[in-house]
Amino acid sequence: MPGPGPGPVTVGVLLAAGRSERFGAADKLLAPFRGVPLVCHASNAMASAGLTHRIAVTSSGDVARLVDPLCDRVITQASAAMSGTIRTGVAQARELGAERLLLVLGDMPFVTAAMLDRLVARCTDDAPAALTDGARIVPPACFPSGDFDALSALDGDRGARDRLCRLPPSACVRVPGPALVDIDDETALARWDRAG
Repeated sequence: MPGPGPGPVTVGVLLAAGRSERFGAADKLLAPFRGVPLVCHASNAMASAGLTHRIAVTSSGDVARLVDPLCDRVITQASAAMSGTIRTGVAQARELGAERLLLVLGDMPFVTAAMLDRLVARCTDDAPAALTDGARIVPPACFPSGDFDALSALDGDRGARDRLCRLPPSACVRVPGPALVDIDDETALARWDRAG
């Protein structure tokens, strides 16, 4: 893993504790995608980014074992809504003295370390940064410490979407549309696994 670079203390949090209800009984994060479990794509991107610390929050012991070598901390908790996973990540990041919090979703296989580094660089003391394809603004997203209280107060499965949707274009990193794919069901897994 790269060592921390200059700049604010930045903690990456891999959000990997969701219920995966649309995927069926199996844990989608363990489903094979291009030769490795789905969660490995996001966790490898986070491990290669220039972050100060890396945390994973998961509800699966199998996922925890996969990502443990790539993280400073792995927190295993009961399956929770997205907001609960974020709250756990914020609490851990605060313990590590975070000035920036980078949230990475475990089911987004096309996010790269370069994208994550660009997000961290775009985040300011006053406003978060997120990815966009020009139409949507979505995580991964990087938040300054001034947003930590609001993130800790989130409830339900919406995560930080409302805050991100209000961001101006200048706060977003433009990426190709496929980079924003998240795998929600077996059909999407099979389609994107075959895509070139």
